[in-house]
Amino acid sequence: MRSIITIIIVVVSYKFSYAQDKLFLRNDSIIQCNVVSIFGSTINYKLLNQKELQKIPKSQAILIEYKSGKICFFNSGIVADVADSLPHIETKAEKNTRELEEFKKKELTYPNNFVGFYPTQLLLGRFTLSYERLFANKSIGINIPLSITYNPGNAIRYLATGSTSVSTNTTSTNTTNNNNSNNRNNNEPPPSGIGFIGGFDINYYYDIEPETKYYFGPRIRYGTDILLGSIEGLTFQIQNGIMLTSGKNFATNVGFGVGFFKLSAKYANFPGYSSKQVYPWMSITWRTCYRF
Repeated sequence: MRSIITIIIVVVSYKFSYAQDKLFLRNDSIIQCNVVSIFGSTINYKLLNQKELQKIPKSQAILIEYKSGKICFFNSGIVADVADSLPHIETKAEKNTRELEEFKKKELTYPNNFVGFYPTQLLLGRFTLSYERLFANKSIGINIPLSITYNPGNAIRYLATGSTSVSTNTTSTNTTNNNNSNNRNNNEPPPSGIGFIGGFDINYYYDIEPETKYYFGPRIRYGTDILLGSIEGLTFQIQNGIMLTSGKNFATNVGFGVGFFKLSAKYANFPGYSSKQVYPWMSITWRTCYRF
């Protein structure tokens, strides 16, 4: 009883001395500090003008007097009910961990299927759609893309030339035919058709913060690229990037890949080409996805 009265007197005498929390220990010492949190069986605090986090077992403490005036009592290391009602002050690391765990639980309710579209590839002569399915609690994805390839420059020139070839008389028709011949002589060939490129990706996803995942994995493609002179071959890359989730139904991937390109066997007898030669290859990918 006398020790409790002594503690109360000491608390009152120190109340207005410093604008800090006070930690009263069972060895009759007092620590003036900023109490950061009470977590499990540990009290976390920082001393004045120090950034390093200090820790002490709750079993060594009698009470905490917060600078707000609230008092937290301990009984054999157990916080009394009054302390349980005090707000918990999270550290930045604790907050990040909590928010990530909350997002991962919410993400379990999200669909596992993606339909993807690659906007920037349109400028490179590719119209690409893909389907991806997530497995293993959304930590692995198998993506299957299909690209239709073309030469956008030749297509635009062909449309422009074709629009001037319409005529209602023979003279103008002959003139137009001569102009078309001149265009071909000036190395402006009509479009060389379309090609197809297919393949698959295996993406390994790792959560780095809520709604943001890092991914990496192999990427394989085989087909014909019209824009690059209708070359046909196989590419293999290791890609990595970031996937950003936007709500339940939308996501965006931005990735970068490096690897090699190998021509198909049909180039074995082409001068200047070798189907056995391996060439370096890289890609930058931007994909927008609808999740369903």
